[in-house]
Amino acid sequence: VQVGSGRFERIDAIRWGQGDVVIFQQVDNSKLLRFENFSVANGPSLRVVLSASRRPATVDEMQLNNLDIDLGQLAGTFGNQNYEIPADTDLSQYASIVIYSPIVEMIYTIAPLTLSLR
Repeated sequence: VQVGSGRFERIDAIRWGQGDVVIFQQVDNSKLLRFENFSVANGPSLRVVLSASRRPATVDEMQLNNLDIDLGQLAGTFGNQNYEIPADTDLSQYASIVIYSPIVEMIYTIAPLTLSLR
C-alpha cells in the first residue's frame, strides 16, 4: 500500500535532483522507499536520509530533533532505486527525503513528503 509520496526539488544550479519518491508499507509492516525517474547532481559519498524537517536548508535542519535516519549510500545518480525503511519507523514524524554528502556537509536535493497514513 502506498503511504507517502514526494518529488525531488532543485536547490540551485549545482545542487539539484529530480524524480518521484514513493513510500510503500508492505503486508508484514515493513516499509520501502522507492525513487522513480530519478537523477541527481553527482557528489562525494551521497547518502539517503529521512528527515523530520520539511525543507532543510542546512545539515542542522536536516537533523531536526535528532530524528534523522540514514537509509544508506545512494545507489546511483540516476534510475529507479529502492531503500528499506526500518519497520519500527513512525513515518508521521518525518517530512522529507534528503540526498546529502557528509564529506562536504552539503544537501544536494530534498523531496518534501505527503503522507497518507491509515
